Amino acid sequence: MHGLIIATVGGERYALRMTLPAYFTLPDVGALLRRLAGGTFTMEDVRSVWRACHQGGPLAGLEAVEAAGLAGLREAALWAAMAISAGLTDPDGKHEPGGDDDTDLADIYQTGFAIGLKPREVDQMTPWEFAQCVKGWAMLHGEQKDEAPGQDELAELFGRYG
Repeated sequence: MHGLIIATVGGERYALRMTLPAYFTLPDVGALLRRLAGGTFTMEDVRSVWRACHQGGPLAGLEAVEAAGLAGLREAALWAAMAISAGLTDPDGKHEPGGDDDTDLADIYQTGFAIGLKPREVDQMTPWEFAQCVKGWAMLHGEQKDEAPGQDELAELFGRYG
C-alpha cells in the first residue's frame, strides 16, 4: 500500500499513512515537515501528524509516545516526518504532487467525482496516488504532455513544409 509506514516507538508498532483527508487536516505541511525533520518540532506538531495519519483503532499509542520521554518523542517525530514524506512522493521517493495552496478537500472531492472516483476512494488515497489518477484521466481524454517533437516527427514536418 503506497505511503504506509510501520512506525516502532517504545517497542510498539503503529501504522501511519498520510491520506488526502489527513493532508488537509495538517496546517502548512511543508513547514511542519521541515520542523519534524530538522528537530525544531513541538509536541503539538507530533500530535497533529500522529492523529491525522494513524491507521485503525484508537490512538492509545500517542499517549504511550508522550510518556516515553524525549527519546520517544524524537523517534515519533521522525516517523511523523516519514509518514508525510511517503504520502507526497512516488514509490521511488521522488516528489510528485504540487498544486495550488488554495486547494482544499472539497476541490479534491470535486475533481475525484469528475474523473469517476467515489469520496471514500479519494479518502483512502495519498496525495501522490490522487495526482497519478488525475494525470491518467487527462491522458485518456487527450491531454498531452508538453514534449519536444521526436526526430521522426521533425523529419515529417520538414518534408511537408520544407
